[in-house]
Amino acid sequence: MNYKEFTQRVKQHLLSRPEYASLPASIQENSRDLIILFQEQRIPLKLEIESYYEIYQHGVSFEEVLKAIETAAEKIRNHIAEDQKMVRDYKQAKELLTVELVNAEEKKEILKKIPHKMIGDMALVCRMNFKNGYTLHVGNKRMQEWGITEEQLFSDALQNASHIEPPILVEKADNGLIRYVYTNQSSNNGVSLIVYPDFLDELARKLNDNLIIIIPSATGIGIIGEKRATSLRVGDWNAIHEVMTKTAEGSASIITKHTFHYDKKEKILETMEAYENRMSQKLVNYVMKMMGPTM
Repeated sequence: MNYKEFTQRVKQHLLSRPEYASLPASIQENSRDLIILFQEQRIPLKLEIESYYEIYQHGVSFEEVLKAIETAAEKIRNHIAEDQKMVRDYKQAKELLTVELVNAEEKKEILKKIPHKMIGDMALVCRMNFKNGYTLHVGNKRMQEWGITEEQLFSDALQNASHIEPPILVEKADNGLIRYVYTNQSSNNGVSLIVYPDFLDELARKLNDNLIIIIPSATGIGIIGEKRATSLRVGDWNAIHEVMTKTAEGSASIITKHTFHYDKKEKILETMEAYENRMSQKLVNYVMKMMGPTM
């Protein structure tokens, strides 16, 4: 039995049981994990199916492997049931809070049901990271049950983020255009570093410069000091972004079409288009002020 057949048979077996269901179309699968839905909690279950296939290849019968998978799934399901009880109490739940940036167009249906803040063409959302490895977005209904405001939710989530998923420096370069490449502990959510409290401020102080931020995928970010690229404009940055998006690992999940700019003095994070428009308007306002009244 090859890997694809093995995965399909495991999936069919689990879906034949009433406690599991098929995934909604909004959740993407991959070749490494088998993901199905816990029927009662409506929460995805992720099983690293490759490791079970390796066991099968070493001579363990398919039936024995299925038992091991069922045992693991049941253990996770019990933990989730306990977690669901815990998240009813916000004092406990807020310790699990972190943030995530998602492609707003791709997640537009989900965003109708969850608190979010727009950053260019991305949406900042809050989620809970559970010890068992699964995550859950915080919806409007959950926030109302907790009796908190959206401002408090995002404030608590942002404060937790750097502790739950700390920044990781992947590469530092003294030469070349990109100075730093960062991700975070979960890697697939590294782009969220741009909203961590003080993260961009500290980098701007370190470089003594405004920042240009390349985001080829949700995995991580590239940081460029603005003084290194004063001749480049929006069209150039969009071209660089497009090339990096095509070559980045995991680029199938493009999170943004834009390059971003961070103004260290004004503490403004915005797309390069918005930044150049703001600077153009600032110049116009200055010229008009210098000219004084025309009549």
